[in-house]
Amino acid sequence: EPMTMPKRVRGVSAGMAFMLMVACGSATRVERDQKQAEGPLRHFQLARMYYEQGKVQESLQELDRSFKLDNSLPQVHAYLGYVRLEQEQWAEAAKAYREAIKLNPYYTDARQHLAVCLQELGDIPGALEQLEQASRDKTYPFPEQIHFNRAMVYRHANQIEEALKELRRAVGLKPRYYRAHFEMAGLLTELRRNDEALLAFVAAEPGYTKDPE
Repeated sequence: EPMTMPKRVRGVSAGMAFMLMVACGSATRVERDQKQAEGPLRHFQLARMYYEQGKVQESLQELDRSFKLDNSLPQVHAYLGYVRLEQEQWAEAAKAYREAIKLNPYYTDARQHLAVCLQELGDIPGALEQLEQASRDKTYPFPEQIHFNRAMVYRHANQIEEALKELRRAVGLKPRYYRAHFEMAGLLTELRRNDEALLAFVAAEPGYTKDPE
């Protein structure tokens, strides 16, 4: 008859086995976290740090290093788009944002920034299409921003009435959207609808208490 392990010993061995499994699991997580810290996300964080310090070329170099390690992170492509957009390199920014959206079709912020790039490139229908796609994201917490950006595209295209409609929708969703009130006031002033413009300036005033304009 084969020998059986005493119950107490079996329990100790099982406990030791469990501890070994936990230790192995912890080691695996540590290794994974370390690889991640040393990998593309580390370069991404360095890129952000450099850009905030005004070191544009260093930021771009870190983003390039991140891409070489892993080209599938939409947030890294979106940040490249942001850097290019800030430098008014519209075509390069648009390319980066398109890549971010390709990797994550629900990247609503990237779509809005892509719309800005397309607007500056003169592609008004393309910009409006991106904002239409963005508006279908019912989980997006700031829908008023989509209306505001659509208004800016219409203003760029000199479609002032359409721009005013979108700004009214924006402040309808967020009454204290002071920038939208201010932009509305400016458009109404251009149209010489001064009574309406004055009301919009009054609504915008709390957000511009230190702005002499």
